[in-house]
Amino acid sequence: MRRMFGLYAFFYATLHVITYVWLDQNFDWMEIVTDIPKRPFITIGFISFLFLSALAATSTNVMQRRLKTKWKTLHKLVYVIPVLVVTHFLWSLKADYSEPLFYASIFILLMMLRIIYRNKVGKRKAQQI
Repeated sequence: MRRMFGLYAFFYATLHVITYVWLDQNFDWMEIVTDIPKRPFITIGFISFLFLSALAATSTNVMQRRLKTKWKTLHKLVYVIPVLVVTHFLWSLKADYSEPLFYASIFILLMMLRIIYRNKVGKRKAQQI
């Protein structure tokens, strides 16, 4: 389930990038190259897309076996990417920050639930030993 959710996020991000390249920049690659470092929210979005691309490319079982422990290290980017994406969204707006703040609160809630779950599982494992 997590893999499919991650690949869906990558698909959505790819559509977002295609929209930027096609509709906003009209495939003007020189303008895109100069626009990425010029506007910080595009820089953050581009970095997020690169991170998502790395995760999507290494999400297969074959890549998990090939990368071994480095795969787990690489896939910890899954905790960094939402922060970058929310920052990208916040910086791209001029007013009404309610939507990106809503997404940020969902991410924070999910991370809190994850911490609680891991603590409970950790206590159970410690009691079994």
